[in-house]
Amino acid sequence: MTYAQYGLVQASDYNTLVGNTGPTTAPNQINTIWGIGTGARGYGQSPLSQISPNGVVYASQWSTLISTVNSILQHQGSSGTGITLPTFGNTISYLGTLQSAITTGYNNALNFSGHGGSFVPGGTITTNFSASISNAGSNPPNSQTNQTSITRSFGLTATFSSADQARYFFNAGGQLNFVVTGVTNNDNTQRSADAITTMLTNFGGVSAFRANTNGGRTGTGGTVTTNNTAVGYYNLSTSVQNTQYIASANVTYNADFTRFYVSSNGTNLAGHNDAGSAVIFQLNYASTHAGSFNDTLNVTVGHRVDVIYPETTNLANTWGAVVIS
Repeated sequence: MTYAQYGLVQASDYNTLVGNTGPTTAPNQINTIWGIGTGARGYGQSPLSQISPNGVVYASQWSTLISTVNSILQHQGSSGTGITLPTFGNTISYLGTLQSAITTGYNNALNFSGHGGSFVPGGTITTNFSASISNAGSNPPNSQTNQTSITRSFGLTATFSSADQARYFFNAGGQLNFVVTGVTNNDNTQRSADAITTMLTNFGGVSAFRANTNGGRTGTGGTVTTNNTAVGYYNLSTSVQNTQYIASANVTYNADFTRFYVSSNGTNLAGHNDAGSAVIFQLNYASTHAGSFNDTLNVTVGHRVDVIYPETTNLANTWGAVVIS
């Protein structure tokens, strides 16, 4: 690139700073961050157009370029470039910090200053766990069947209109929260009471599921075997990953546990290094304690997924609405 102090701004200089208008992996170019991009870069905004090789770079185009870089940096949490926009009729000065500002935006592509005012709590869905757990030892009455283990799974899916829109959502700072809203003891047994503690108090849910990370369990206590916060959208595939495993701390029921799994409906569905158009959350509860006869388990679990959308002060909404089902 020939862009330098005391030189003329050439079309090739402008086009190199802007980059391609389509999907691109080119480093340190505006459209890689601002436009379609690929993978963990790209906000899905309208890309800046290139100009003809022998064309003239107008002050309005230069001004749009700088404004776009400002929007990128401000979205990421900085104050912008600090560069004064050129005006019609004035000489366009050499901007020694422009390329470094674009590079900063490229390197900090997943940073964000905050979320929008659009927090959408998902509707609570309830699932009932009901089973009779009996123990064949100690002369059980009527010689009923020995059933010492019960496992139940339930979950919710966050679906985007396209895999690229899922990318834009997470690239711009959007997040999903899985919430256990409440667990009801339907039979007043100690086993059901412990299930409530394990699912609601110890696990609680998973916060801030983002591009490459999650905030971990929201609960406290219990025996934590796994609380993997290094799994986010871009780590997903159709294979389930166990990110949280919390066992009961109750000495009687310490073999009972809650596990949380995440997966997606595919990878590279749009051809731009995405991790799918649907994020699938699954909560698994297992009660394996060999308890006394008629130690039943009967609970109702309420759960939901909350959507926290990216901010729309510096970015336009290119991610659309997330559907929870």
